[in-house]
Amino acid sequence: MKLTQDLVAAHPDDYYAHYYLGYIFVEMGDLTHGEAEYSRAYELWPSEDMQKKLEAVRKRRESETSKTNQPNPTLPPTVPR
Repeated sequence: MKLTQDLVAAHPDDYYAHYYLGYIFVEMGDLTHGEAEYSRAYELWPSEDMQKKLEAVRKRRESETSKTNQPNPTLPPTVPR
């Protein structure tokens, strides 16, 4: 992680450095930072492959966000007092 962050800092316009940092973030479960890095990589190199990876991370983030916003079916509903 540190090496890749240093690479991005030294070469901020290198799409592959941003792509790889995004990949690391996604593998660690940090989809917010992963999406940001994939987005920057796509800005620098708007390829179809990069677009697919960015869309996949966005879809995964949306899916995880919707899961956390749904009520837990194992808990009873709260009753207002």
